[in-house]
Amino acid sequence: MEVSSVAERETILWAEDSLHIWFARRPGFSIFGSFEGRALLTSRRFIFLSTGGSGAARRLLVSAALGPIGSMVWGKTPTGDLDLSALKEEGSIEIPLSSINDHAAHKRCDCAMYVGIQYRKADDSVEEVSFMPKDSLWWSGATMWASELATARSAFSATPYR
Repeated sequence: MEVSSVAERETILWAEDSLHIWFARRPGFSIFGSFEGRALLTSRRFIFLSTGGSGAARRLLVSAALGPIGSMVWGKTPTGDLDLSALKEEGSIEIPLSSINDHAAHKRCDCAMYVGIQYRKADDSVEEVSFMPKDSLWWSGATMWASELATARSAFSATPYR
């Protein structure tokens, strides 16, 4: 039996790997307390697929063994092969586009760029999350990422995808 409803169709509009999420308005100054994963923007929702941890312990071991350059080269967690079962991992989140109240690219006091999202949960409480990569000082994608999210929200949040 094939289910093929236009309203059920969902398209990935944007994806980025190796981002960290903080369940706070602003990201912390270290990766401790964050979760690493992949962000997906679709025609219906914003999804963060967590690896289940921050990768901090592995980075510390690699850094101790290979120095700071080794940490930058070898410290990445591959997340390209994650599937939606990763939504069960701690740190994962799924936000319908219609639940997003506000979002923007911001610059932290140390000039690191991040994206903040404010959204309504099912119980009408308001939550905030922030995202940035480990090496956020050189992340030029925050503004583009916020722009893509704005475009998707205006095109898809009020009406089903056609």
